[in-house]
Amino acid sequence: MSLYVLQLIVFACAYALVAASVNITIGFAGLFSIAQAALYGVGAYICALIEIHLGLDLSIATILAVLGALVVSALTAFPAVRLKAEYLVVGSLALQLVASTIFSQTHYLGAADGLIGIPEPKLFGVLLKQQQYWIVACIVVAVVYLLLGIALASPWGRLVRAIRDDEVAVAALGKNVLIVKLSVIALSGGLAGLGGVVYANYVLYISPEDFGLNVSVAFLAVALIGGSNRIIGGVVGAVILVGLPELIRLITLPPNLSGQLQELVYGTLLVLFMLFRPQGIVGRKTTNRPPPPSTEEAMDDEIESLSMSSPRSATS
Repeated sequence: MSLYVLQLIVFACAYALVAASVNITIGFAGLFSIAQAALYGVGAYICALIEIHLGLDLSIATILAVLGALVVSALTAFPAVRLKAEYLVVGSLALQLVASTIFSQTHYLGAADGLIGIPEPKLFGVLLKQQQYWIVACIVVAVVYLLLGIALASPWGRLVRAIRDDEVAVAALGKNVLIVKLSVIALSGGLAGLGGVVYANYVLYISPEDFGLNVSVAFLAVALIGGSNRIIGGVVGAVILVGLPELIRLITLPPNLSGQLQELVYGTLLVLFMLFRPQGIVGRKTTNRPPPPSTEEAMDDEIESLSMSSPRSATS
């Protein structure tokens, strides 16, 4: 295959990992975050800096980068998840804006010019050329999606979906909702960081423009269009995100209009999918459940049931 096709495959793998991080937060946990591009950048920058200054193997650099993105995601989300879901949106937006500023203003990170000089990665001592890198990227995506499928089918995964459907009921059963939410957000951050590692070690150059707010919106589009309540939806959305710009390039337009048209198409697709297929291309259609009774109604029903079963009422 040509290097151009291999590049598209690697980009699709990186985007699929970030899309998986969006899916588990929005589709499975019901938590809305718009900081995936920031965490994507955290993973990319940590891995790149380790390889440039320490010369460590890609395996070690990847573990450290994923842990870094995981910790940043959990620490920034901790104050927000203790409150209402709206605060998580505000907190994630703040993280995205702060991260974009740090990436573009920190001289150690290359500032606005970007970080150059990333060496070709070595995996277990073996130098990975671009012709072989796509194989590693595909294996990483396959393993991650397999492990995610196992995790979401486990009791932890069922608990995550239960919190999405009725958080109050889960808390009433004695489950620690806060810990489960933090585990989801931390896992999401780690996956986004892993996507950044895959991206940075292929292009060998990263720029703040690769991790801006518009990129976070594109990742949301990937997950929602593909199907946020099914893991495989991330792969479908990633293929669309990679293939769509190539189709747009077939249209003869000035360079400054090509990017604007791409954003217009993304926005239009999001609106159309939200209106006519909100579950996405491969997502499961959610059924409309009756709203749960209010707290007062539930207490009245509980008191009435207790009074019906009391000994006095039984003797009378």
